[in-house]
Amino acid sequence: MKPPSWPVEQGEYIVGKKTSPVAISTLGSDELAEAMAKRLGRENFAIAGKTHTENIGIEKIIKNTISNPNIRFLILCGKDTRGHMAGQSLLSLFNKGINHEKRIIDSEGQMPVLKNLEFSETEHFRKQVEVIDLSGLEDIKRIEGEVKLCKEKNPGRFERTMAIKKAPQLEAQKPEKLILDPSGFFIIYPKKEEGRIYLEHYKADGTLNEIIYGEDPVLIASTAIERNLVSRLDHAAYLGRELEKGYLSMIYGFQYIQDRAPGK
Repeated sequence: MKPPSWPVEQGEYIVGKKTSPVAISTLGSDELAEAMAKRLGRENFAIAGKTHTENIGIEKIIKNTISNPNIRFLILCGKDTRGHMAGQSLLSLFNKGINHEKRIIDSEGQMPVLKNLEFSETEHFRKQVEVIDLSGLEDIKRIEGEVKLCKEKNPGRFERTMAIKKAPQLEAQKPEKLILDPSGFFIIYPKKEEGRIYLEHYKADGTLNEIIYGEDPVLIASTAIERNLVSRLDHAAYLGRELEKGYLSMIYGFQYIQDRAPGK
């Protein structure tokens, strides 16, 4: 199944009516978008969602906006993100733009560099939308009032749409053949009564090498990697998946059965 044509960027968004002139960023207030959607109705905004970072988060807003000429207003609301300062960075972008290094001028964020955008895209964005600054506000009734005002003064579609340069999208496929890790293989034993997972590492010849145990699957996997028990990325991914599955089997009580590594 093909991904939807819009939004062009993936993210944790609530998509409303594409022809609405309003986009909403709730910045660091994660629950606010869902609450607003229930109060406002999805037909009253084009897209709504959180923005946590001053770089990739802002890039996604820009790409989703300039690829939809119906959007003429961006409402910033909710609490700004500490350290990243996504809201303050967005306001700085509108007021000052970016410099020759694609850094947002006067941003207080940690790394406000828009590496995945062209200068023309940021300028298009600044011309297309008007920013309504309600940063720090979580009052849904007040936000609803601003949405209504935006719809009343909607100037109509922006004069042009920009074509967005997209990264290649590849559908995941099963490997054609199984490639063994020369560092050896693992056998995983979750022990619910102990609240531990035991990870046995065997050398490629089948000799037991060592046993790692612990309660946290992330720490177990990290220890195995630090001890050079994994030499292939696909084996590391497999190990992480199986350790997490073993951990969940202890929590939810289902029987853990270790799968073979991917490949034929």
